[in-house]
Amino acid sequence: MTSDSNPTIVKYATNALDCILESMGDASLAYLPQLMERLVALLESGPTEVKPIALSAIGSAAHSSGEAFAPYFNEVVARIKHAMALTGDDDTLALRGVATDTISTVAEAAGRDAFRPHLDECTQLAMQGMEIDSATLRESAFCYVGVMSRVFEGEFAKYLSYIAPQILQTLRMDESSAFGYDSGEDPEMEDDDDMPLGFNTAISDEKEVAADAVGQLFASTTTAFLPYVEEITAELIKLLDHFSDTARKAATVALFTFVRTFSKIASPDPWMPGVPLRVAIDENTQSMIKLVLPAVLRMWEDEDDKMVVTQLCTELRLIMKDVGPATTIEYADSISKHLLEIFEKKAPCQTIDFEDDEDMPDEDEMAELDSLLICAAADCVAEFASAFGDAFEPIMDTFLPHIAGYAKPSVAVSERAMAVGCLAEIAKNMGPGITKYAEQSQLSTEKHHDSIFLARQHTRAQMAVEAEESCLLF
Repeated sequence: MTSDSNPTIVKYATNALDCILESMGDASLAYLPQLMERLVALLESGPTEVKPIALSAIGSAAHSSGEAFAPYFNEVVARIKHAMALTGDDDTLALRGVATDTISTVAEAAGRDAFRPHLDECTQLAMQGMEIDSATLRESAFCYVGVMSRVFEGEFAKYLSYIAPQILQTLRMDESSAFGYDSGEDPEMEDDDDMPLGFNTAISDEKEVAADAVGQLFASTTTAFLPYVEEITAELIKLLDHFSDTARKAATVALFTFVRTFSKIASPDPWMPGVPLRVAIDENTQSMIKLVLPAVLRMWEDEDDKMVVTQLCTELRLIMKDVGPATTIEYADSISKHLLEIFEKKAPCQTIDFEDDEDMPDEDEMAELDSLLICAAADCVAEFASAFGDAFEPIMDTFLPHIAGYAKPSVAVSERAMAVGCLAEIAKNMGPGITKYAEQSQLSTEKHHDSIFLARQHTRAQMAVEAEESCLLF
């Protein structure tokens, strides 16, 4: 179909191929020679609207095939670098943007040693694209920065003096023109109550991609990025109030990545569960926690997008896992309150009133989003138990009735599995402290006792498997 004389058929066939290749893995190897022959031909002489899709498919082929892509590496890199230098109309710049994206995918597939000879030239081309008046090229350049910093880590620090100011410039961009008036003309312009759901602008999209990139950039370059942390952190905190849900989500991830990276730089002793803290945390990490957690919790107070809250719960779980109880010790009450609202289905994101039926997701999508949200909240509670140890008991008193309620036979299988799995994790993390919740009648109605029993059985089975796997290692 990619050889069809009809450009529309070729376009859709190539797009389908791109989607399939992205997840094929080793299964793509048998088809790689004929795939690359056809995709390179399309890139060279295919219809204008097909060339960016063909280039993206080449990136997907590199991602799927890994080391097997080596025979095509030099030819593909040469063609991509040519596309990264193109100037002209919107179609040409679109191809350049895809090329900037794709080269980072190829670099990640090939590895730093193979790509190192091309790094300087490609980075210069990506940075030159930032100077062109094109949101697409700036977004593509930020994607490039995020991936390349992950591939080259500290080696990528030499480009920070140019890239960090570009990120700051994007995060500080004024979006008032997107609404048809000048900044300051309307004091209510930042009130997003009247914004349509999912509303984005080209600038908000650029800010989202910049926030995604800067988290990875700091994580990869660590101490070399420190001169830029203060200003960029301030802009990321402002982004938490943005009308775009995807921008808020990206800012949340980046800010938690900043906390994690400060902890990594400090190289602390492994944290130990319990409150008060049994392992001290360094001053810089503590200062970042005091900036990030209050700002995120303020956002959470009124957050009406389920995916943003789901991501926030995930980030809280991961930061407790990586940094320990120090991240949440001062904010446990506030976090518990928000998590409890989710289990009670009273969180703002669960009670939003859709004035327009067109804005309302269909029932299946709503159910899926609800399930993701509740599972993320349950995982967060389980991580609380891991971080707080015995000190989790007062928190357990709050959550047990609500989590156990999801284990009732009348509840959907997925939510029941979530509840039992959550309680199993809590039981494992609390150790003997879980016993009283199965024994104290005032805290254990019959249904709660059954849930705890299931959780403990689940934990014993899990521990048996882990023990067996450990024995196999010796």
